[in-house]
Amino acid sequence: MSSVFTKLEIQPISNNHLIATFRGEKALYSYGTLVAAIAGDSVYVTSDWETSKTTVRHVSNFLGTVPAEIRRRIASGSVVVL
Repeated sequence: MSSVFTKLEIQPISNNHLIATFRGEKALYSYGTLVAAIAGDSVYVTSDWETSKTTVRHVSNFLGTVPAEIRRRIASGSVVVL
């Protein structure tokens, strides 16, 4: 019966940033606001991803790339802005 339930995992990465993982999908929150997510092969950022230098750094680390590459991927459509 326990296999029916999936555990939500919360990983704090700083005082105001955390990663939530549920059923293999990951979401990055900054000050309680969703800023990026990975669901399967899809990558998403919200319009808040560039709110501060610290949030940009955390989003970059979360996605494993640099801000310029995130912007390039947004322009090409491989990263979707929510």
